Amino acid sequence: IKTAAAAQAVGKPTFRKENENILHADFTLQKDATDARFLLLLEQASGQKGGLPQVKMLSAGKELAAQAENQDGQWAWYALPVSAGKAHLQIHLNADKKPWRGKVSGWVKVRALPKGQTLVLTTKEKMKPSVLPPKPWPDGAIGQTVKIGAVNINLR
Repeated sequence: IKTAAAAQAVGKPTFRKENENILHADFTLQKDATDARFLLLLEQASGQKGGLPQVKMLSAGKELAAQAENQDGQWAWYALPVSAGKAHLQIHLNADKKPWRGKVSGWVKVRALPKGQTLVLTTKEKMKPSVLPPKPWPDGAIGQTVKIGAVNINLR
């Protein structure tokens, strides 16, 4: 059996709004973090009509391509691959001159491969191996999903 401490792979997260159109997400990913993604969730307010605002994500002034998935203009997830180290993302929301109200939240989903130790257990009786479902990750990997914050937005 391999064991490892479930260290926090995402450090110092903040999620804030500069104004109603510009948000900032800051976090640090540890060096053993792999398959990391920044996730942005837009949720339209109850009773709100119309579509969701357009989203543009930037890092160091460069626009980044995020994968989007949405449900009939009610909510949308945007996924953006991120690397280990410090990250600062700027998120621009544009409702095309239509009012929009809702909640925007930032998340980081990551897989970490911390160094572990091997633990050997000896039983009095031989154990029959169990049939287990397939593993979503390699041995020793720990998955974490961290909500870094949420803000209410009222675009006019």
